[in-house]
Parts: sequence; C-alpha cells; structure tokens
Amino acid sequence: MVANKKSFFEIVARPTTVQSQSGYVNQVESDIWELRGRQIDYGLLADAVTEGFLKEIKHQFATVMQTRQHADSSFQAFFIALKDCIHFSFRGTGVKVNALSSAMISEWRDEASGRGYPYTLKSLIIAVRARDPKAFPNVTNKVMRTLKRPQKEVQHILSLDPKKGPWLEREVLDQDRAIEQAYTSGAWHVEKYVLVQLFRFYGIRPEQVANMKIADVRCRHTGHAKAEIRWPFAKNDLSAAQAPWWPLGGALLPALEAYLDLRLDGIPLSEQERLPLFTPEGLPGVWRGSKQPKPNREPGYEGHPMSARVAARFTNTMTSLGLLTHRSGKPEPMTFNPYRERHTVGTRLALKGYSAPQIALRLGHKSSESCAAYVDLARMAMQMRNSKFLHMMDDVGSVFTNPVVSHAEIEKDLTPIISLEATTEAKVALIGGGACGNCMFAGDATTGEPWPCLSCPKFQLYEDADLQPLWDVLQERQIYMQNEDGSWNTRFDPDIRAQFDRYEALLIGAERRRQEVEAERNAVAQGEVC
Repeated sequence: MVANKKSFFEIVARPTTVQSQSGYVNQVESDIWELRGRQIDYGLLADAVTEGFLKEIKHQFATVMQTRQHADSSFQAFFIALKDCIHFSFRGTGVKVNALSSAMISEWRDEASGRGYPYTLKSLIIAVRARDPKAFPNVTNKVMRTLKRPQKEVQHILSLDPKKGPWLEREVLDQDRAIEQAYTSGAWHVEKYVLVQLFRFYGIRPEQVANMKIADVRCRHTGHAKAEIRWPFAKNDLSAAQAPWWPLGGALLPALEAYLDLRLDGIPLSEQERLPLFTPEGLPGVWRGSKQPKPNREPGYEGHPMSARVAARFTNTMTSLGLLTHRSGKPEPMTFNPYRERHTVGTRLALKGYSAPQIALRLGHKSSESCAAYVDLARMAMQMRNSKFLHMMDDVGSVFTNPVVSHAEIEKDLTPIISLEATTEAKVALIGGGACGNCMFAGDATTGEPWPCLSCPKFQLYEDADLQPLWDVLQERQIYMQNEDGSWNTRFDPDIRAQFDRYEALLIGAERRRQEVEAERNAVAQGEVC
C-alpha cells in the first residue's frame, strides 16, 4: 500500500501538460520545454540538484505558467537566474542542492554572473508565492529585500559627454536668456516657468517637487513676511517639517506669487496649506493634453502628480526651447533631465566654497560622501587656477567661473607656454603647448566657449612647447581624480582617464622625438668637426 502511494509532486503533476502565454504546450515531466524564442532545458540542472528538487522546480514553473500572466521570455529569464544561483552553490560545496535557502542566496547574490539575476530570482519567488504562499520556505523575507533591481548606468558627476554632467557657464547663460524670453513673451505659462526654475535653482529631485505642498512656500501670498521655500526629504527618513528653509528671491519669487494667485483662486485660506503645489493636470491649458479638473473632485484639490510626470514636464519644456551646445565641436541639441540640474547646482556650490555636508543638506543626500566628488572637482579647479595655465588642458570645474579670455590677455599672460602660432592663426582653439585645429574648442575667442581640451581628440602639441609644465599639471590633475590607492575614482567619467593617457603618450612621444632630433644634430655636428 505504502509502496504504491504517489508522492506529492506526482499528485500535483497529474495535469501532465502546461500551456505558455504564447500557446506552447509542454509535458510537465519533460526536461525540454518549448517556449517562444528559445527552450528551457531542465537537464542543465540534473547534475546540480536532487531529483526531488528538480520535480519541485518544474511544478513551480508549471503553477505560474498556468496563470498565463507572464511572457515566455520571463520564464526563460527566471530559469537562467535560478540556474546561476544553483550552480554557484553546487560549485562551492560539491553537494547537490535540495532546496533554495537564504544562506545559499546570500552567498550567491554578490557573485551572480548577471547584474539582474538576483532581482529576477526575486521575481520568480514572488510569482510562485502568489499561487503558493508556502513555497520556498527556507527563503526569508529579509533576504528577499536584499535582492534589489540593479541600478541604471551611473550618471557621472564630472563628465565630458555633451549629454551628461554639469552645464557650462555659457550654456547656463544661453538657457537663462531663452527662458526669460519665453516667459516674458507669453510663450510660457507661469506654471512652466516656476517648475523649470525650481529644478534649475535648487537641484530638487522630481519626487520632491511632485510632493511639495503650498505649505512649503512662504511669501506674502501665504501670509509670511520672509520669502522662503523648502521641499520634503526623499531619502533621509525625515518629515517635511524637519526640512530646512532656503531663501526665495530673484525673478522666481514674483513668478511663484503669480502662480499662487492662479492656483489658489477661490480656495478658502484655511484649506490652502495642505494642497499640493503642483497637480496631475496642472492649471487649465498649461500642459499638453491637460484637462479641466473632474467635477467630482474637491475644489482645488487634484492630488499630487507622479514624479515621472513632473520630470517629463521639465524635460519637454526645456527641450522645446531648441537650444544648442557646441561642446562636442559641432552644434548639437542640449539634452535635459532634472538630475543634470542637480549636478550643476552641486558643482556651483562646491566652486563657491561649500563643504560636502553643506551640499548634501542642500541636495537632500543622506550622506555627505555622495557630494565628495563636487568638492574634489572644486579643489582641483581652484588649485590649478594659475593664470599661466588658464587654458592648458583646462579642467572642467573652471568653466563655471573663468571669464572669456581675450587675445590681448592671452598674449600678455600665456606667451611663455603658447607659441606664436596660437595667437595669430584664425579660428584656432588656444591651449597651452598646442592646438585643436579648427574644431572650435577650448579658448576659441570667436565663441568664448572655454571647454577643456581634455575632451578634444584633435589636440596636438606644438614643436616648441615647454613640455615639463604640461607634464606637471597633468600629473597634479590626475591625482584629484584618483582614489588614495591610485586607482581611478569611478565618480568621474572614464573618458577623461582615456584622455589623460593620451596626453601622457603625446608628451612622452614628443620628448623622445626631440631627443632623437638632438642626437641626429649632434652626430652631424661631430661629423662636420671630424
């Protein structure tokens, strides 16, 4: 009787076929499941798991597949992540795996061969537990919380890419003029102006702007004599009431007051403070596709907008200005996103002398370490501000404060390290010891665009350049972009490191050529003497 008793998995697998979302029908007991695009081969697990665990895996996959809620590609991803975890454990212990456990997953999590595997395994467990809450009992919720979605590509604080990093001073001025023109001409509604300038002036995150309330603004319209503004914390686990107040002034203050006139029109004073500063629909007619508030909603209250919608409003509004940047050597459309404004604000604060903790407080960072890159950049800029080296491989930080340099100033201050060719040839970017040709790069007096020649692949040394000062400054600047052990600080764009290597090769090659030329001259001279 006992010998004929069927196991739990055999009972569960009585419906011996399972159909995927794309319509592929497979035998549950089979080692090969046909799915759209590619197969799942359970035979790849045979040597690493016990027979009972393999049956359990097939059963769990079949249970989820029967819901028809997941695409075939999802099951393929589930299997690959699970296989990676199982084989990692099997290689380490040499013992066949008989169940998923928290200890097993914790050891594998940081060694997974694919960045997205841990989160994909988490998705599989969640999908299985939705049908069977007791599935995978040896995996705790605590370890599940450690299986996070991998971060997107790092946006380097200091970047030479025209689509990333802080704005240049020239670009900021172009934006300022275009924004003021759009607002004063009536092309921009006051709500667009206020939203854009909040991002640009304060570097606020989209989720913080989305969650701001009327109570986060103090001005005469809200019954306060002092104009101030605050925004709720995003990652500090602190309440909005604990957020610091920051000065509110300039052209933003009257614009914000004009916006509040419209936003609070007809709403009793007692009801105003709790209202969102911005709403999902916005003021009537401001945003594309905006509609009048629904009649069944409380007057004046529409709820908070999604942070993604707020970010899209900023990006689309700024992009509509049609502004161009020349930092790549040719005109390209400026690329906008709210986080680029944060980098610009952080860089400007550092260049004004603010410490990392002060910048962290302003930007709402949980740790001041997140803002160390801004301070390192500012230190590099300030310590290298020798008038002789103003355009010699100019650092990124100095572009925020350096005025446009005239030909007269160049001839007066930089003659010792710039050959006469740099001050006479038309449309040549002027750099200490060399030039970028006719690509309109750093120091070009026709554009006033002081972009560093570390970004220019066309930079070439002059034959008469003094190489030692160039080499010394290059080494000093590399130090500020490295960790203490000499490795490259990943907060800085790796393209800059590649350019450093290229400059070193240029300088070494130039010195070797000079030595060869000198040796040839000496040989000729000795021959003539003989």
